[in-house]
Amino acid sequence: QSLNSNEEHYRHVNLVTGLPRVISIRVNSSLPVSYITATNAAIARYNALGLSLTFTRVTTGGDIVITGVTGVSFLSMSGFPAGGNPYNSIALNRSFLDTWATNTVISIITHAIGHCIGFYHTDHYSPPPCINDYSTDGKTTLPIHIPGTPLTGGGWMSGCISNGLNRPFTADDVLALTTLY
Repeated sequence: QSLNSNEEHYRHVNLVTGLPRVISIRVNSSLPVSYITATNAAIARYNALGLSLTFTRVTTGGDIVITGVTGVSFLSMSGFPAGGNPYNSIALNRSFLDTWATNTVISIITHAIGHCIGFYHTDHYSPPPCINDYSTDGKTTLPIHIPGTPLTGGGWMSGCISNGLNRPFTADDVLALTTLY
């Protein structure tokens, strides 16, 4: 059997620690209510898995803050954990996402939260043409394959998505998430 490295699940060397742990997520008040609804649905996707990480949406503070940007080439931007804490921000491109399908926006927020807690793109080693950049850290820190994840499926951490697509967690995604958290 040949290895197909673009289908495996990868993690960052840094993960969220201090488990079990609740991570709070705040949606910037300047964003429309549709982003709050999508964030609540993304949180529900994670919390349905019974992980040692759970998520809650807050209106002040927040371990992760979601903001909107325009005039950029990415759909979302976030980063990787540091010091045992999740990356603290997610920027969503309102130029696209304000008009995109709700399930697609939910999938993008779920994906961005995945980066914040330490997941790389499943296609990190052979990126599709839609990816401009992974992260500055991704250029110097090598992804670590998550043991036990199979060689099939792209899942929620695939680097590409287009309007109309919904990416709920696959069985392979659940395996990667439960292995780490």
